[in-house]
Amino acid sequence: AAAAEARAQREEGPAWLSVEISEGRNRQVRRLCARSGLVVKTLRRECIGPITLGGLSPGEARPLSASEVGQCYRRFMPPGAAVPTVLPLPLPLPPPLPLPPPPQPPPHATRRLARTRRCP
Repeated sequence: AAAAEARAQREEGPAWLSVEISEGRNRQVRRLCARSGLVVKTLRRECIGPITLGGLSPGEARPLSASEVGQCYRRFMPPGAAVPTVLPLPLPLPPPLPLPPPPQPPPHATRRLARTRRCP
């Protein structure tokens, strides 16, 4: 497994442990703590690579800035690989097409019969 760096912080109550790993394996942080006799009650991700999550709530997303995309290219591209200087940005979506008008009934279907027939 890849190396991990940990820092503990404790004031009152439970201790907070800050763990930095280079490669996240399934339950790696929980297993690392369990081997040290620690119980993990809450696990919170603060950043992914060079991208900090800031105040995002669980399940919330935000678009990456051009600077963040560039940082990812520089950090994760193989050494010596060319990093694009102009980053592709998503094109804005065109406005939706207007809906066609609803179909009109044929003219003969709306006429009333002038005479009615009586059954004998």
